[in-house]
Amino acid sequence: MLKCTTFFRLGNQGWSETWFRDGSALASGQAALVALISVRKGILVQTGSIIGYRTSVVENPAIVSHQNDTDIPGTYNALRDITNASLLWEAVTNAFTRRQVWTRGMPDVVLTSGRYDPSSLFAVAVNNWANELTGNGWCIRTQNRADWPLRNVAGIDATGKLTMFVDPLFTVGMRLKFFRTRDTLGKTVKGTYAIVSGDFATGYQLSPWTPGRLVVEGKVRNYVLRPEQVVQIQIAKAGSRKTGRIFGVPAGRRRAAK
Repeated sequence: MLKCTTFFRLGNQGWSETWFRDGSALASGQAALVALISVRKGILVQTGSIIGYRTSVVENPAIVSHQNDTDIPGTYNALRDITNASLLWEAVTNAFTRRQVWTRGMPDVVLTSGRYDPSSLFAVAVNNWANELTGNGWCIRTQNRADWPLRNVAGIDATGKLTMFVDPLFTVGMRLKFFRTRDTLGKTVKGTYAIVSGDFATGYQLSPWTPGRLVVEGKVRNYVLRPEQVVQIQIAKAGSRKTGRIFGVPAGRRRAAK
């Protein structure tokens, strides 16, 4: 799976947008990202710019291709007066998974009292971007629920030994994520845990695990992420969304002191 990220700048603000692709060929992923950028700039105000983009293989983050010395200005002929003017989109995949996605750097002239009210020119640019997303293999990343459904947990003892009611076909090296699971103190079990050993079909040793922590019931699955292709994307609402500092700018004094 490929992770494709675009980096933006607008005044003293910066943000990024990430989409995923099936496969592991960096060259094809980078070419697709360049094509996406070519239409994304059409809904970016002229005072904003795309300052870099990066493609990496999710399964091996060391395999990466990046372009950080670019400066591609937005091409929509309008300014932005409202700080953090943005559009919220709802993306739907071919498996009916849904995600909400923000696009920042929007012109304030298409927002009327918080309502999306585009010009005909902007509506065309929006359609071009949406069509590129749905027609060129772009995906969101989601859990593989089909192959790895939730399984009931019989318990986890003080040493981190997980016991299941039935054999879930887990193996050493898998990473497990718990859902609707609390320990005996009422605290939610968060994060993922690796299986480091297993002594029988329904018993697995987890790492890391806090010694002494006990769980008597819950649900768990092998935590595997997969790409699902976006087949539809539409605007849900107009609004505002916070942005960060420009990429490459040193952290502020308060943060640097930590």
